[in-house]
Amino acid sequence: MSFGLTQRQTKLLTYIRTFFEERGTMPTFDQIKVGAGFKSKGNIHELMAALEERGYIRRLFNRARGIELLDPMPLIDAATEIELTGYCARAGATAATVVALALAEYYRNHPVRFVEPRR
Repeated sequence: MSFGLTQRQTKLLTYIRTFFEERGTMPTFDQIKVGAGFKSKGNIHELMAALEERGYIRRLFNRARGIELLDPMPLIDAATEIELTGYCARAGATAATVVALALAEYYRNHPVRFVEPRR
């Protein structure tokens, strides 16, 4: 699961990344709707806006397949979560402390790119 994302946002982001890795192009909204199992394009638009607000994607308006992956933090899978939990137990630290240190280290090595406001 990605930090700060709901299950549906994570599902959408994972689908977009997987689609891009497999086909080398971004999916259309119709492909997202069918492939990720969403019921309407309106829901996809709301989820995409949330992903853009959090810095995971950039939407390129008036362009076909206009999605750009920004990847502010890599997705964390279940194995990583279990490993992190075990590390916390061994170190005697809380998960929040370890995550805060990991985020600080990540952003020290990956400068934040701010998304320009819409006009």
